[in-house]
Amino acid sequence: MPECGYAMRQPLNSGINTINYLLYFCTLHHDLFPRENPDGGAVAENAHEQLEATIRNAAESRYLRALYETAMLLYASRFGKRNLAEARLWLLRFVFSLRLTKLRVSEQGVQKLCLDHRLLDHIASSFNHAQLMQYLRAYTYDIDTDGLDGGGVRARYVRSVYGVMGQPCPEKEQLKNGFDAGLIKHFGKLTASGRAA
Repeated sequence: MPECGYAMRQPLNSGINTINYLLYFCTLHHDLFPRENPDGGAVAENAHEQLEATIRNAAESRYLRALYETAMLLYASRFGKRNLAEARLWLLRFVFSLRLTKLRVSEQGVQKLCLDHRLLDHIASSFNHAQLMQYLRAYTYDIDTDGLDGGGVRARYVRSVYGVMGQPCPEKEQLKNGFDAGLIKHFGKLTASGRAA
């Protein structure tokens, strides 16, 4: 992955600098996100990427995916790749929480999440990785349990996330109180194993 080089939020003019800017972010995007198999599934090289690929695909929202990818590009261009695994997990939690708080995920809803919480502004203006992680860890949300029964998008999303964490999907009320705590605990294991490797 390219090291820190270009600020995502910078004015662009015609010329070679704009071409280099576009090449930088195309390369960065290619490096950050799993390649696609011919069957359409993502190639996950480690547990972080497996969780990321599962959440991104199971959420079934191009708008959530676009916000997440933008946030990751902004993060990596600002802070590099040293703490990328930890940032990936906490940004996943933040962005894809919308799948659990709203029955329907729309473009306007994703924009509202981003603007209300100033996610991209926090990434761009955080002094360092630790300051951004403090902000992301402090974020809380309340799960709406409607749509967790049956085969809807929200129910499939929750089952997929529990599946990749290797845990059985709990009943609705337990899920309301335990989903986020379980995800955070799983993140802790992944980041600890990443530091040990």
